[in-house]
Amino acid sequence: QTGISLGGFNETVLRAPPETGKLVFTGAAVFRQQPLFHFAEPLLLLGKRHLGKGLFITLCSAFLSLPLGIHSFHIINNNKYPLPQPHTKFTKVCFELEHSDFFLPILGLVKIPEKSYHTFYVWTQRLGYVPMALPRLRDALKNGDIVIIINPDKPFTDIERKQILSYVDGGGRVILMDSSLNKNSTANQILRVFDMKIGMKTSEISFFYDPSGRKIPNTKQSETVEGGEPVLFTKNKDPILSLKRKGQGLIVVMADSMVFSDRMFGSTGVVPTPEQLKLYELEFWMLKDLVKVP
Repeated sequence: QTGISLGGFNETVLRAPPETGKLVFTGAAVFRQQPLFHFAEPLLLLGKRHLGKGLFITLCSAFLSLPLGIHSFHIINNNKYPLPQPHTKFTKVCFELEHSDFFLPILGLVKIPEKSYHTFYVWTQRLGYVPMALPRLRDALKNGDIVIIINPDKPFTDIERKQILSYVDGGGRVILMDSSLNKNSTANQILRVFDMKIGMKTSEISFFYDPSGRKIPNTKQSETVEGGEPVLFTKNKDPILSLKRKGQGLIVVMADSMVFSDRMFGSTGVVPTPEQLKLYELEFWMLKDLVKVP
Protein backbone atom coordinates (compact mmCIF):
# COMPACT_ATOMS: atom_id res chain seq x y z
CA GLN A 1 0.00 0.00 0.00
CA THR A 2 1.00 3.60 -0.65
CA GLY A 3 -0.69 6.79 0.57
CA ILE A 4 -1.08 9.61 -2.04
CA SER A 5 -3.21 12.71 -2.40
CA LEU A 6 -5.95 12.68 -5.04
CA GLY A 7 -8.28 15.64 -5.51
CA GLY A 8 -7.33 17.10 -2.14
CA PHE A 9 -8.02 13.84 -0.22
CA ASN A 10 -5.56 11.29 1.13
CA GLU A 11 -6.51 8.05 -0.54
CA THR A 12 -5.04 4.58 -0.59
CA VAL A 13 -3.54 2.92 -3.67
CA LEU A 14 -3.25 -0.83 -3.57
CA ARG A 15 -0.40 -2.15 -5.64
CA ALA A 16 -1.10 -5.44 -7.39
CA PRO A 17 1.58 -8.08 -7.70
CA PRO A 18 4.39 -7.06 -10.06
CA GLU A 19 3.54 -9.76 -12.58
CA THR A 20 0.11 -8.17 -13.27
CA GLY A 21 1.45 -4.67 -13.93
CA LYS A 22 -1.79 -3.08 -12.65
CA LEU A 23 -2.80 -0.56 -10.03
CA VAL A 24 -5.98 -1.02 -8.08
CA PHE A 25 -7.57 2.17 -6.61
CA THR A 26 -10.06 2.29 -3.82
CA GLY A 27 -13.60 3.07 -4.87
CA ALA A 28 -13.59 6.39 -3.04
CA ALA A 29 -10.50 7.58 -4.91
CA VAL A 30 -11.97 6.71 -8.28
CA PHE A 31 -15.31 8.37 -7.51
CA ARG A 32 -13.76 11.61 -6.32
CA GLN A 33 -11.76 12.01 -9.53
CA GLN A 34 -14.83 12.42 -11.75
CA PRO A 35 -14.94 16.04 -13.09
CA LEU A 36 -18.73 16.09 -13.09
CA PHE A 37 -18.85 15.24 -9.41
CA HIS A 38 -16.46 18.08 -8.52
CA PHE A 39 -18.59 20.54 -10.51
CA ALA A 40 -21.84 19.40 -8.95
CA GLU A 41 -20.54 18.87 -5.41
CA PRO A 42 -21.33 22.45 -4.21
CA LEU A 43 -24.84 22.10 -5.59
CA LEU A 44 -25.42 18.76 -3.88
CA LEU A 45 -24.45 20.31 -0.57
CA LEU A 46 -27.43 22.67 -0.93
CA GLY A 47 -29.82 19.80 -0.66
CA LYS A 48 -32.54 18.67 -3.04
CA ARG A 49 -34.90 21.53 -2.22
CA HIS A 50 -32.41 24.22 -3.26
CA LEU A 51 -30.71 22.35 -6.09
CA GLY A 52 -32.67 24.13 -8.83
CA LYS A 53 -31.93 27.58 -7.38
CA GLY A 54 -28.28 26.75 -7.01
CA LEU A 55 -28.01 25.52 -10.56
CA PHE A 56 -29.79 28.65 -11.85
CA ILE A 57 -27.44 30.94 -9.89
CA THR A 58 -24.40 29.03 -11.14
CA LEU A 59 -25.47 29.24 -14.78
CA CYS A 60 -26.34 32.95 -14.52
CA SER A 61 -22.97 33.68 -12.96
CA ALA A 62 -21.22 31.82 -15.77
CA PHE A 63 -23.14 33.67 -18.50
CA LEU A 64 -22.56 37.07 -16.88
CA SER A 65 -18.88 36.53 -16.19
CA LEU A 66 -18.06 35.43 -19.76
CA PRO A 67 -18.82 38.74 -21.56
CA LEU A 68 -17.39 40.71 -18.63
CA GLY A 69 -14.17 38.71 -18.84
CA ILE A 70 -13.93 39.11 -22.61
CA HIS A 71 -14.48 42.86 -22.37
CA SER A 72 -11.92 43.18 -19.58
CA PHE A 73 -9.27 41.27 -21.52
CA HIS A 74 -10.04 43.37 -24.60
CA ILE A 75 -9.38 46.58 -22.63
CA ILE A 76 -6.20 45.16 -21.12
CA ASN A 77 -5.00 43.99 -24.55
CA ASN A 78 -5.61 47.42 -26.12
CA ASN A 79 -3.74 49.14 -23.29
CA LYS A 80 -0.80 46.77 -23.24
CA TYR A 81 -0.52 46.19 -27.00
CA PRO A 82 -1.89 49.27 -28.84
CA LEU A 83 -2.02 49.22 -32.63
CA PRO A 84 0.80 51.15 -34.33
CA GLN A 85 -0.07 54.58 -35.66
CA PRO A 86 0.12 54.96 -39.48
CA HIS A 87 3.21 56.88 -40.55
CA THR A 88 2.26 57.18 -44.23
CA LYS A 89 -1.03 58.44 -45.66
CA PHE A 90 -2.68 55.86 -47.90
CA THR A 91 -5.28 56.52 -50.58
CA LYS A 92 -8.70 54.97 -50.01
CA VAL A 93 -10.79 54.10 -53.08
CA CYS A 94 -14.45 53.64 -52.15
CA PHE A 95 -16.77 51.78 -54.53
CA GLU A 96 -20.31 52.99 -53.91
CA LEU A 97 -22.94 50.21 -53.92
CA GLU A 98 -26.14 52.06 -53.06
CA HIS A 99 -26.86 53.39 -56.56
CA SER A 100 -24.37 51.41 -58.66
CA ASP A 101 -25.19 48.27 -60.62
CA PHE A 102 -22.11 46.05 -60.72
CA PHE A 103 -20.87 42.88 -59.09
CA LEU A 104 -18.02 42.03 -56.73
CA PRO A 105 -17.52 38.43 -55.53
CA ILE A 106 -18.14 39.31 -51.89
CA LEU A 107 -20.89 36.77 -51.22
CA GLY A 108 -20.67 34.63 -54.36
CA LEU A 109 -18.70 33.77 -57.48
CA VAL A 110 -18.64 35.76 -60.70
CA LYS A 111 -21.35 34.54 -63.07
CA ILE A 112 -21.70 37.42 -65.55
CA PRO A 113 -18.30 38.92 -66.52
CA GLU A 114 -19.96 41.99 -68.03
CA LYS A 115 -21.39 42.84 -64.59
CA SER A 116 -18.25 42.08 -62.58
CA TYR A 117 -15.49 44.62 -61.85
CA HIS A 118 -13.49 42.37 -59.58
CA THR A 119 -10.16 42.69 -61.41
CA PHE A 120 -10.53 46.46 -61.71
CA TYR A 121 -11.23 46.56 -57.95
CA VAL A 122 -8.23 44.40 -57.03
CA TRP A 123 -5.86 46.18 -59.42
CA THR A 124 -6.22 49.43 -57.46
CA GLN A 125 -3.95 47.78 -54.89
CA ARG A 126 -1.14 47.71 -57.43
CA LEU A 127 -0.95 51.47 -56.98
CA GLY A 128 -0.71 51.09 -53.22
CA TYR A 129 -4.34 52.16 -52.83
CA VAL A 130 -6.81 50.58 -50.41
CA PRO A 131 -10.13 49.66 -52.07
CA MET A 132 -13.34 49.17 -50.14
CA ALA A 133 -16.96 48.52 -51.17
CA LEU A 134 -19.42 50.53 -49.10
CA PRO A 135 -23.21 50.06 -49.11
CA ARG A 136 -24.08 53.74 -48.64
CA LEU A 137 -23.13 56.78 -50.70
CA ARG A 138 -22.66 58.91 -47.60
CA ASP A 139 -20.15 56.39 -46.21
CA ALA A 140 -18.18 56.40 -49.46
CA LEU A 141 -18.06 60.21 -49.50
CA LYS A 142 -17.02 60.27 -45.85
CA ASN A 143 -14.20 57.72 -46.12
CA GLY A 144 -12.91 57.85 -49.68
CA ASP A 145 -10.17 59.90 -51.29
CA ILE A 146 -11.64 58.58 -54.54
CA VAL A 147 -15.29 57.55 -54.91
CA ILE A 148 -16.23 55.30 -57.84
CA ILE A 149 -19.82 54.98 -59.07
CA ILE A 150 -20.43 52.32 -61.74
CA ASN A 151 -23.53 52.05 -63.95
CA PRO A 152 -25.90 53.90 -61.58
CA ASP A 153 -29.52 52.86 -62.02
CA LYS A 154 -31.15 54.16 -58.83
CA PRO A 155 -32.26 57.79 -58.43
CA PHE A 156 -30.19 60.34 -56.50
CA THR A 157 -31.97 62.68 -54.12
CA ASP A 158 -31.35 66.44 -54.02
CA ILE A 159 -29.49 65.95 -50.75
CA GLU A 160 -27.23 63.29 -52.28
CA ARG A 161 -26.43 65.51 -55.27
CA LYS A 162 -25.50 68.34 -52.92
CA GLN A 163 -23.34 65.95 -50.90
CA ILE A 164 -21.45 64.89 -54.04
CA LEU A 165 -20.96 68.50 -55.09
CA SER A 166 -19.73 69.44 -51.61
CA TYR A 167 -17.38 66.44 -51.60
CA VAL A 168 -15.81 67.50 -54.90
CA ASP A 169 -15.62 71.16 -53.86
CA GLY A 170 -13.70 70.08 -50.77
CA GLY A 171 -11.06 68.21 -52.77
CA GLY A 172 -12.69 64.81 -53.34
CA ARG A 173 -12.35 62.82 -56.54
CA VAL A 174 -15.35 61.12 -58.16
CA ILE A 175 -15.12 58.66 -61.05
CA LEU A 176 -18.49 58.01 -62.68
CA MET A 177 -18.59 55.19 -65.22
CA ASP A 178 -21.65 54.31 -67.27
CA SER A 179 -22.56 52.14 -70.25
CA SER A 180 -24.94 52.23 -73.20
CA LEU A 181 -26.25 48.90 -71.87
CA ASN A 182 -27.49 50.62 -68.70
CA LYS A 183 -31.02 51.35 -69.88
CA ASN A 184 -32.11 52.75 -66.49
CA SER A 185 -29.13 55.03 -66.07
CA THR A 186 -29.37 57.83 -63.50
CA ALA A 187 -25.87 59.16 -64.21
CA ASN A 188 -27.13 62.46 -65.63
CA GLN A 189 -28.91 63.22 -62.35
CA ILE A 190 -25.43 63.77 -60.91
CA LEU A 191 -23.79 65.22 -64.01
CA ARG A 192 -26.20 68.11 -64.49
CA VAL A 193 -24.88 69.55 -61.22
CA PHE A 194 -21.50 69.79 -62.99
CA ASP A 195 -22.96 71.00 -66.33
CA MET A 196 -22.14 67.68 -67.96
CA LYS A 197 -24.06 64.72 -69.32
CA ILE A 198 -23.66 61.42 -71.07
CA GLY A 199 -25.16 61.91 -74.51
CA MET A 200 -27.52 59.61 -76.33
CA LYS A 201 -25.21 59.47 -79.33
CA THR A 202 -23.65 56.02 -79.59
CA SER A 203 -20.39 55.45 -81.42
CA GLU A 204 -19.82 52.07 -83.05
CA ILE A 205 -16.09 51.61 -82.52
CA SER A 206 -13.60 48.89 -81.72
CA PHE A 207 -10.86 51.24 -80.49
CA PHE A 208 -10.53 54.60 -78.85
CA TYR A 209 -7.42 56.73 -78.51
CA ASP A 210 -5.54 58.01 -75.49
CA PRO A 211 -3.97 61.50 -75.48
CA SER A 212 -0.78 60.13 -77.08
CA GLY A 213 -2.78 58.68 -79.97
CA ARG A 214 -2.34 55.06 -78.94
CA LYS A 215 -5.21 52.70 -79.73
CA ILE A 216 -7.08 51.27 -76.75
CA PRO A 217 -9.51 48.36 -77.37
CA ASN A 218 -13.08 48.87 -76.21
CA THR A 219 -16.43 47.10 -76.38
CA LYS A 220 -17.40 48.32 -79.87
CA GLN A 221 -20.23 50.45 -78.53
CA SER A 222 -19.92 53.58 -76.46
CA GLU A 223 -21.90 56.66 -75.58
CA THR A 224 -20.26 60.08 -75.52
CA VAL A 225 -19.64 62.68 -72.83
CA GLU A 226 -20.83 66.24 -73.22
CA GLY A 227 -19.27 69.06 -71.23
CA GLY A 228 -16.09 69.16 -69.22
CA GLU A 229 -12.58 68.71 -70.58
CA PRO A 230 -12.38 65.84 -73.13
CA VAL A 231 -9.52 63.41 -72.55
CA LEU A 232 -10.21 60.20 -74.50
CA PHE A 233 -11.73 60.17 -77.97
CA THR A 234 -13.10 57.90 -80.62
CA LYS A 235 -11.65 57.95 -84.13
CA ASN A 236 -14.33 60.52 -85.01
CA LYS A 237 -13.18 62.78 -82.15
CA ASP A 238 -16.20 62.00 -80.00
CA PRO A 239 -15.17 62.26 -76.33
CA ILE A 240 -15.86 59.16 -74.25
CA LEU A 241 -13.94 60.30 -71.15
CA SER A 242 -13.96 63.83 -69.80
CA LEU A 243 -13.25 65.55 -66.53
CA LYS A 244 -14.55 68.62 -64.78
CA ARG A 245 -12.68 70.48 -62.05
CA LYS A 246 -14.78 71.97 -59.31
CA GLY A 247 -13.36 73.74 -56.29
CA GLN A 248 -10.40 71.73 -55.05
CA GLY A 249 -11.58 68.43 -56.54
CA LEU A 250 -12.80 66.96 -59.82
CA ILE A 251 -15.17 64.48 -61.41
CA VAL A 252 -14.14 62.06 -64.18
CA VAL A 253 -16.84 60.68 -66.46
CA MET A 254 -16.31 57.53 -68.52
CA ALA A 255 -19.05 56.65 -71.04
CA ASP A 256 -17.83 53.09 -71.66
CA SER A 257 -17.68 51.34 -68.29
CA MET A 258 -17.59 47.93 -69.96
CA VAL A 259 -13.92 48.54 -70.80
CA PHE A 260 -13.10 47.99 -67.11
CA SER A 261 -15.33 44.94 -66.59
CA ASP A 262 -14.04 41.39 -66.19
CA ARG A 263 -15.20 40.69 -69.73
CA MET A 264 -12.38 42.91 -70.98
CA PHE A 265 -9.96 42.69 -68.04
CA GLY A 266 -10.19 38.95 -67.51
CA SER A 267 -9.79 37.45 -64.05
CA THR A 268 -7.04 38.27 -61.56
CA GLY A 269 -5.33 34.96 -62.32
CA VAL A 270 -4.96 35.21 -66.11
CA VAL A 271 -1.81 35.94 -68.05
CA PRO A 272 -2.85 39.22 -69.71
CA THR A 273 -2.83 39.69 -73.46
CA PRO A 274 -1.21 42.81 -74.96
CA GLU A 275 -4.68 44.35 -75.29
CA GLN A 276 -5.48 43.66 -71.63
CA LEU A 277 -2.17 45.20 -70.57
CA LYS A 278 -3.22 48.40 -72.33
CA LEU A 279 -6.47 48.39 -70.36
CA TYR A 280 -4.60 47.85 -67.09
CA GLU A 281 -2.34 50.78 -67.92
CA LEU A 282 -5.44 52.86 -68.70
CA GLU A 283 -6.84 52.15 -65.22
CA PHE A 284 -3.51 53.03 -63.56
CA TRP A 285 -3.24 56.23 -65.59
CA MET A 286 -6.82 57.26 -64.74
CA LEU A 287 -6.48 56.58 -61.00
CA LYS A 288 -2.97 57.95 -60.53
CA ASP A 289 -2.13 60.52 -63.20
CA LEU A 290 -5.56 61.86 -64.19
CA VAL A 291 -7.13 61.96 -60.72
CA LYS A 292 -3.91 62.95 -58.86
CA VAL A 293 -4.90 62.55 -55.25
CA PRO A 294 -2.85 65.09 -53.23
